[in-house]
Amino acid sequence: MTHAGPEAYQAVSAKISDAVYNPVSRTIVVNRQPKSVLVPGVTVVTGGTADIPVAEEAAVTAELMGNKVDKIFDVEWPACTVYSINYPSYVRQRYW
Repeated sequence: MTHAGPEAYQAVSAKISDAVYNPVSRTIVVNRQPKSVLVPGVTVVTGGTADIPVAEEAAVTAELMGNKVDKIFDVEWPACTVYSINYPSYVRQRYW
């Protein structure tokens, strides 16, 4: 569940004991899938600290879909060179 506050978590956790709340992303997760190896390839990048809650929500969602998520928060201009560590050849891309 996304866009959930502490009150929603209290109501859910009263009925579902293994619910997990992330206050930054405001998500409630009940993951009963067996542990598996996460597939690399997703990076969530924010341009500022105000974007962190939405970025965390995206990361939680991607992880539930089986992806290993790398996070890069508060990237400032002109620091727009991104190195993706998810590829063996260290792909380098410049955005400007």
